[in-house]
Amino acid sequence: MTILSTLQTLSTTLRAYSFNFRDELELHDLLEQAMAADGWVVEREVKLSEKDRIDFVVHRKDAGGVVGVEVKVKASVANVERQLRRYAAHERIEGLLVVSCTIQLKRLPEEIGGKPVRVTILSDTI
Repeated sequence: MTILSTLQTLSTTLRAYSFNFRDELELHDLLEQAMAADGWVVEREVKLSEKDRIDFVVHRKDAGGVVGVEVKVKASVANVERQLRRYAAHERIEGLLVVSCTIQLKRLPEEIGGKPVRVTILSDTI
C-alpha cells in the first residue's frame, strides 16, 4: 500500500464516525479511540523535535507509511501550512492528514515539503 492509499484509508476510517465533542481535547480522545478500533497503531502527542509536537503518528501493519495527524478545530490556512511544513521536514513522517471542522483548510496544498497532505473535514462541530 502506498502512502497515498494509506492517507485515503485513514480518512475513510475517520469519516465513518460521527464525533460529538465539546472541545479539541475531547475530539483527540474520540479520534484516538476510532483509529485504534479500526486497527491503527496510534501514538499521541508525539515529540518530533524540541519545537515540534504533532497530535498523532499512526500506521497499520497492513498499510504502507507513517501518517502524521494534526487536529484543528479552528485555525487559519496560513498557520496550519506553516506547522505542516515543519512536520514534513521530519523523516519519520511520510504523509500528513489534517482533521478539522474548518472547511477552509481544504485549501491547503496537496503536498508540502515533498510529503502528501490530505484534509478530512468532520461534519459535526463544537
